[in-house]
This record gives sequence, C-alpha cells and structure tokens, in this order.
Amino acid sequence: MSAFLHEVKLALASLRRTPGFLLTVAVTLGITLGALVCIVGVNRLLFLEPLPYPQQERLYVAEGVVLDKGEVAYKGLHTYPALTQLYNQPGVFARAALIDFQKKFLTSDPTQPRLNVTYASAGLFDLTGARVSLGRAFQQGEEVGKANPVALISHQAWRVNFGGDPNIVGKKVALDGAGFTVVGVLADDYVEPQLHSLEHATDIFIPWESNPRDQRARQDWENFDSNILLVGRLKDGVSVAQANAALAGPLNERFRAQTAGVAAFSTVTVDIGLQSFAHIINGGSNTVALMLLAGVCALLLIASANVSNLFLARTAQKQRQLSIQASLGAHRGHLFRSMFAEACLVMAAASGVALVVAVAGFSLLRRFAHGKIPRVQELALDPLAVLFVLLVGALLALAFAALSIRMVNYRALAAFLQSGGKGSGMQISQTTRKVLIASQIAIAAVLLVGNFTLLKASGEVLARPAGFAVDGLYEISLSAGEQNLSPELTRQQMIAIEAKLAAWPGVSGVSFVGDGPTSTAVWASTLRRELGGSDKFNPNTNKVDERYFTLIGLPMADGRDFSAAESNDKAQVIIVNETLARAINPSGSAVGANLFWNKKTEPYRVVGVVKDVFLPTVEPVGRLYIPGPTNMNMVVRMKPGQGLDKAALVAAVAEVNPTLRVAKLTSVKEAYGKLLARDVTTASITLLLAGLALFLAGLGVYGVLAYSIKLRRHELGIRMAIGAAPRTILAMVYRDSMIPVAAGLVVSGLAGMLIYSYIRQHVAQYAQAGAGPVLVTVVLVLCTVSVACYLPVRRIIGQWPVHALRGDAAL
Repeated sequence: MSAFLHEVKLALASLRRTPGFLLTVAVTLGITLGALVCIVGVNRLLFLEPLPYPQQERLYVAEGVVLDKGEVAYKGLHTYPALTQLYNQPGVFARAALIDFQKKFLTSDPTQPRLNVTYASAGLFDLTGARVSLGRAFQQGEEVGKANPVALISHQAWRVNFGGDPNIVGKKVALDGAGFTVVGVLADDYVEPQLHSLEHATDIFIPWESNPRDQRARQDWENFDSNILLVGRLKDGVSVAQANAALAGPLNERFRAQTAGVAAFSTVTVDIGLQSFAHIINGGSNTVALMLLAGVCALLLIASANVSNLFLARTAQKQRQLSIQASLGAHRGHLFRSMFAEACLVMAAASGVALVVAVAGFSLLRRFAHGKIPRVQELALDPLAVLFVLLVGALLALAFAALSIRMVNYRALAAFLQSGGKGSGMQISQTTRKVLIASQIAIAAVLLVGNFTLLKASGEVLARPAGFAVDGLYEISLSAGEQNLSPELTRQQMIAIEAKLAAWPGVSGVSFVGDGPTSTAVWASTLRRELGGSDKFNPNTNKVDERYFTLIGLPMADGRDFSAAESNDKAQVIIVNETLARAINPSGSAVGANLFWNKKTEPYRVVGVVKDVFLPTVEPVGRLYIPGPTNMNMVVRMKPGQGLDKAALVAAVAEVNPTLRVAKLTSVKEAYGKLLARDVTTASITLLLAGLALFLAGLGVYGVLAYSIKLRRHELGIRMAIGAAPRTILAMVYRDSMIPVAAGLVVSGLAGMLIYSYIRQHVAQYAQAGAGPVLVTVVLVLCTVSVACYLPVRRIIGQWPVHALRGDAAL
C-alpha cells in the first residue's frame, strides 16, 4: 500500500507539469460520465427501484375497458355506479380506494386560484403509506358512504397557497363555495402516485363521498368518465387473471341489465383489466429512457476512445522516464502500478466533475422534465450514484492503464536508454491508430443516425401546420361553481359577456364553443347511417357557433358554414372534418348525407366539411361539429399586438354576474406550444447528443491524426523537398485517413441494421428510419474528418520543407 501511495505522489507531481492533459481528460470524461449518472438514475427508478409504497408489487388500478361488438373501443373509462360496485365487491382486494380527479376554485382565498382537487376514500393513504406533517390523514369517518366535510392539504399547497401556516389544522377552506375543515397536511416526502397524468399533482384531498355529483349522476350507467379510478391491493393468493375474471363478470352482467333497451348500447359490453401502479406511472417512458441510456453510453464510449488515445500518446512521451525506471530494476508490474496510479488520479478528477454535472443534471431534470418523465421528483445524488461514479472511474482507470502498458516493450526500454534516446522510440502502432479511428467513427455514426431519425420525426411534427391560426387566439372557460344555472340564463349571461368583450378596442371577434381548438378532451358521440343501425361512427364531437371556423382560421373544404339561425336554433345540421367525411363517403362528397346522431330520431344533414386540424400527441380522428354550444366556453381573437388581460376579463365577467369565475384563460399559441413540448424536448436532446457525438468523434480523430502526422513529419518534409505540392500531401493524408473512416461507417451500418431490426420487433412505437438521416450522418462525418485531417497537416504544408525536416513545425 505504501508503494502505491508513493506512486500516487510521483503521478501527482507528473500531472502538475501537464495540466492540459489532466484538464482535457477530466472535462471530457466528467461531462459524459455525469450525463450517464443522470440517465442511469432515471432508468434505475423506472426499472429497478420499487415504488415508494408498501407492497407496491400488489398495487393495481382497475382499468375499465369498453367493447363494441367484441372489439375494444375505449380504455380507462368507468361509470360511477360501476366503480362503486367494484369497490364493494368482496374477495379481490385486501384494501381499496376510490379516486376522482377534479379542479376547483379556492374561494376562501381572495385571488381564487384554481387547484387540483382529488376526492378520495381513506384507503388511498393506507395503500400509499402516506405520512402527515400536521394533523391527521383521512380515517374511517371519511370512508365511502360517509360524507365528512374535511380536507387534507399537500405540503406544496400548504407552502404556496396557505403560506406554511403552522396553525392551519382546524381552519376552514372553501372550494367553489363549499366549506371544508382542514384536518392535516401531508409530509413533504409524500410521493403521490401519478395515476391521472404525469402533470397532475393534487393540492387538496377531499373525502370521496363529498364529490359534487348529484344522485342522478351517481346512478347513471351510460355516462363514462376517465377521471374516476378504483385502486387496490390484491389479496394474498389472488392473481391478476383471477381478479379480472371476478370483477368483470358481475360488472358486465349488471351493465347489460342497466342499459337493456338502449339502442346505443345494444352491442356494448364492459370488461376490467388490472394494471399495476408501475405500468400506469411509467407508461410509455421505458423505451425513451432506454434510448437515452444507449445514447449516453455511446457518448461515453467515444469519450473513452479519445482519452485512450491521449493516454497512449502520453505513454509514448514518457519513454525516457520508463526506460530509467526499467534500468533501475523496475519490473513490468511496477510500471503498470505507476500508470494505474496516474490514471486513478485523472479519473478522480473526472469523477469530481461528473458528480458536479450529475447534481446540476438532476436539478434540471426535476425542474424541466416534471410532467414528461415519471418519478423525476425522486431523483437525487444518493450513495448508490456516488458509488456508481467511483466504480466506473476505477474501471476506466484500470482500462487506460492496461491499454498503456500493452504498448510498452519492456526489453526495448534499456536499449533506448543506451542509444541516448535516439531513433523512433516507442510508438502507437498504425493498426492501433486505425482501430481507434474506426471505432470512434462507428459508434458516432450509429448514435448520429439514431438521433437524426428521432430529430426527423420530431421535426416533422414541429414543422407541420396546426391547420388553424394560433396567433392572437385565447380560450376562455367560465365557471358557475355550485350554482345550477338554467340553459336560458347561461345563454343570456354569455351573450352579455360577449357584448362587453366585443366592445373592447383590442378584440377582433368572439365565438362560443364547447371545447377550444387545442383541447385534447374526447367526447365520442355516435353517428349512424340508419336509425338504430349497426353501421356507425364514433367521432370526437364539439359544439360551436357560426363564427367559430372563421374566427380560428379553419377553412371549409366543401359545403358551407353554419348560419346564425342554425346556431341559435340548434338546427339538425352538422359539419364534419375531412377524416370523417372520407369515412362517410370514401368516393365522393359527404355534403348532403343524412345521419342519425346519438339518440335523436330525426336525421342530421351534413352541410359542410372543414379541413383537418393537427394536434401533437393526438391521433388523427374524425371530428363532428354540432351547432349551438350550451356551456360557458368561448374563443376570443385579439387584434395584432394586443393581449387579453385576466384582471380586465374578471372585472367584465363580474359586471354581468359576480358569482361567475374565470376558470381558464389560455393563449392558444401557448397551449399549442405545450402540446409540442414533447417533440421540442426530443429535438433538443437529440441535437445536443448529436453535437456532442460529432465533437467528441472529431476531437478523437484529430488527436490520432495529429499523432500520426507527427510521426510522419520527416517523411512529409522529404516529399515536399523533392517537389510534392501541398495539395498532393493533403490528398495523401486524406486517402490514408479515409480507410479506417470507411471501415467505421461500414461497421456502423451493419450495427445500425441489427439495432433497427431489434427495435422493429420489440418496440411498439418507433421512428421510421430512412435514407435522410443516414445521408446526413455520412456527410457530417466526412466533413468532420476532413477538418480533422487538415488541421494537423496545415502547419507542415504551409512552411518550407526544412522546418519539417528539423522538427520545427508545431502541431
């Protein structure tokens, strides 16, 4: 041990004389190793780390499945009475809970923010092992069937919305005017299961039985809802298949009995498919996480190849020192120990940089990847992450030392010292240099093709027009809270609010609408060719007025728009999009077709066809537009350069009805940008990885070629002295360098085909590869290699041959 410590001291003294070498290796490997730690942390959470809940492997969500004629129509939907039946069914769950996700106004706060409110039975907190920092969680008095007006606040909402009030327990809060007594504040380390969406984070929990649904809604077997869930822990000895069978049979029997005689449900059945918490939370993120891991590993390989070249060159430069050590009796093992000590010091510095990069990376991921990557809030630099960095650093140090000792000819060291250090000395072999170039090109090319394939897919989404004009548009949703306004009164108040907005100088137009143009909500209604017939369509449906299409800039492809009279009278006419029109009449125009909508006995006539809209993350679907919206949503277009002020809007609404609240005021441009966020993130990451891969590969090729040119300095000087033109020298260097580059590209092509074949077979959703990414990769690699060839040779061909022969040309 003392001998190794002595070698460490000598290595430290040597590195102090070459700070450039230490800095280059520490930064190159530190950045890539730090990035690897971040992505490994994400993959560790998704694949290895259990969810932070008791018996998490037995926690399941009872996913509702709606089938039509035996084929799956929808997943993740339940009716309210179906969910309560599942909850009360014995023999399946040891503990279960009902959940209902909603948004409510905190009316006890003067600013009335809209919060995420989850109505849940007490079992949720038992299943997730929730702890509280103040007060208590829900108890038996807040179970299903027991309406107790209490509230449990998340730690984040307690800090943000209630100022961290230590005396909050026992105080009253009001949600849409309804009062609740605060009984507790959840602990800061409570991790809410992301069962609704990655973006959803509950602010206030309310007991399930206090949800605002009336008695009619609680008995409605025809209204499916995606916001209500049943979760539970399976009983010991009960398998998933047994649970599915036990739940689905009685549920479907009851559903068929309750919907008997309803034509729209004559061919509809329901089923249950239990999905684990891990499956629901992780979703489709596993593939993305693995691809990121593969990309970062490829970067680390390229960086390691570069550093290997630096260590080899450094070993060649230390030949005199190694020769002196050999002449004094140092054995090969002693020389290896010396090299390993130096490599350990270098990797210690790189590991320090990696830990700093990892801390920054985890912080950035928690801040910007929340809502895009599951469980990202759990990321932290823990002892396992530190151990991983140290282990990888030690392995790399061992590899660099072993690679360096391999090029040492121990017997030739003494002869080198006896010759006075003259001659060619220790060199990195030509074969080794070619292998280094080919390997870096192969790894970089595979990574570049993969990144450019993803970039191409994301770029197509980002470049595709929305189909409507997003600039200057705003979506507005108003809420009447717990008030039960009649349709007539709602219409009157909305018209009065519209008149006030239309009088503003910055407003260009106002339109009433069921859902705004960027809404991803699904209202799947039914269109039939014949009354009660089986030939039907299930388009996503929206109610709009006669100004909507013109206001948002969505052009008509055929037919005409609604008239004002049709909108006011809710006439039995409809407009469809191009996708639905092609389904209605594949060979001609859909205009004039008569179709039966939902339960209506009189047909609706198609009067127009509008262009399709494109919403990122939403599959192209048939869309149906009905005249005459009845809710409290509108779209406002502002004049160029004008914005819509929320305070002014709130004041205008209050003048009409002080109890109405602005539930949403969203810029359509910003909302559409959020839909593009996934592809923007993908494009940014792929560009960053591609840039790093290209830079590291170019740096590595440059290092190898600079070393090769240094060895050939006298040869090139002689060629120039006997008349070789600079372009001839450059062409010769290019030709020699392109052989390993071509080999690397061929290897990358073969590896890429194998990887792509595997992805096609095992990954459900993948980006289609094409010639474009391959061509771009080849061009960029060749350009990078050309620059890497030119830079080291330029000093030789730019001077007189005598300088090269004397060794004056600095590279």
